[in-house]
Amino acid sequence: MSIGALLTEKVQGIEQVVASVTPKLSVVGGGVAAASGAAKTAMTDQNWMTVADYGVMAGIIVGVVSLVLQAIVFYRRDKREEKLFDAKMDNLFKHDKLPDE
Repeated sequence: MSIGALLTEKVQGIEQVVASVTPKLSVVGGGVAAASGAAKTAMTDQNWMTVADYGVMAGIIVGVVSLVLQAIVFYRRDKREEKLFDAKMDNLFKHDKLPDE
């Protein structure tokens, strides 16, 4: 196996991990923001930022970052699958058979 194939396999593995983790991060980020907002309403009114405010900000940031990571991973996956499909179709039209998977 060539170095390029090993790197491609590693990148695909990393993308699979990111694709499986980022939806969970979105849920966690939303949960942190909601819980912090609920805690803020239960606390007394203060003029400075409280821990609950920081929790809301952290939850929003985690949610946005995970959304961006999901978009990147799915875009790259789509491009990779499109190239594979094009290669299979080229091979089909040239040799009248599909390559082995």
